[in-house]
Amino acid sequence: MRRWVALLRGVNVGGGNKIAMPALKASCSDAGLERVVTYIQSGNVVFDAAGDEASVCTALRTILLEQHGLKVPIVVRSAKELAGVPDKHPGLAEGIDPKFLHVHFLDRKVTPAQITTVDPAPFGSDTFAVDGRHIYVTYPNGSGRSKLTIEVFERAFGVTATGRNLNTVRALISLANAR
Repeated sequence: MRRWVALLRGVNVGGGNKIAMPALKASCSDAGLERVVTYIQSGNVVFDAAGDEASVCTALRTILLEQHGLKVPIVVRSAKELAGVPDKHPGLAEGIDPKFLHVHFLDRKVTPAQITTVDPAPFGSDTFAVDGRHIYVTYPNGSGRSKLTIEVFERAFGVTATGRNLNTVRALISLANAR
């Protein structure tokens, strides 16, 4: 058994893809996932399960579709892998408030050649740095009106992605480490 963190994209946002977290937790538990915990309404699930990342992701997709009629992007990380992510955000070294720092989680690694396909010029003060399967984004004026969206990266890199602010990532790590 391994501890996992699943990040569901587009859940309970703008009135679509609605799912109550207690119902999601119950469905995951009923499907055999253990020590299931959800965090806030935006689709964060922490649990224990056997298998690798691909099999865990497939199981979650099945649960969401069959139990809730939802087909949403999912990105999964082991608790161990997630643990090292927040401290690598370049914005921390610059002293930027963590509420303006985000991590976009990708379903696969991005190559250096792919990274160069995104021109940072149109995004003004919003910046990003790619590290394998993570994109560290800084939104000094907030993410709400930024043009540097997840969709920019999905189109450029051909990946599935979802994002969380640094405070949420840290909270998920804490939940994953709780016994």
